[in-house]
Amino acid sequence: MQKQLSLSVSKPCSEKWDSFSPTATGGFCSSCSKNVIDFTKMSDAEVIEYFKSASSNTCGRFRKDQLRTYPHQLPSTPRTGYKWLQTGLLSAALVFISKETSLALPNSKAKTEIFDTDGKKTESSMSTAEGYIVSGVVTYEDNELLPGVNIILKGTEIGTVTDIEGRFKFPAELREGDVLVFSFIGFKTEEYTIRKNSPEVLEINMLMDVQILGEVAVGGAYTAQPSGLAGVWYKIKNLF
Repeated sequence: MQKQLSLSVSKPCSEKWDSFSPTATGGFCSSCSKNVIDFTKMSDAEVIEYFKSASSNTCGRFRKDQLRTYPHQLPSTPRTGYKWLQTGLLSAALVFISKETSLALPNSKAKTEIFDTDGKKTESSMSTAEGYIVSGVVTYEDNELLPGVNIILKGTEIGTVTDIEGRFKFPAELREGDVLVFSFIGFKTEEYTIRKNSPEVLEINMLMDVQILGEVAVGGAYTAQPSGLAGVWYKIKNLF
């Protein structure tokens, strides 16, 4: 039977992750002479898979949202790396948002290029007759691309999400003073105010929300559910 897995860190470590020496699976803490596993870029399935055979004194670096009780059902095919965390829902989200915004938003105007008296294009090439056409890329930590980030015009329901490469193009024209809100689970929400001299391609770097270091307290365990005839007998037995 598959049981729940609960993870917690009862006594967070005061050491700084940036002071650790990089290793293949995380960082080496010289204070306690231990390798600290970096779980922050792992998917739920990868975290669960790790603790199926992990030792009881594992030290790790976690996002706040990872210290919880994990569900009974696991993804059948774990994805590699944290950047795949929401890829399974990304296509559906893009379709949904595009349908919602296409009904309510004005048509984007063609980009107007402005030239000075010498025929040279000015820095305000981002502007249009009515507003700004905004696109960009969202990253985190060492310029890792971040797909599935929600991007909303503050005070409205107009928005989009970053694609598999962490890129986006906002579906509506924006004006100076408008605020874009970038949010993603496990990361601090970022806000960007549109300025007259904003670049054509925005580069947004998001920070993880509360990184927790320490020895992991593991509650529960995972065991494989019997299959075939054994699985049928197990289900029948549990009825009584």
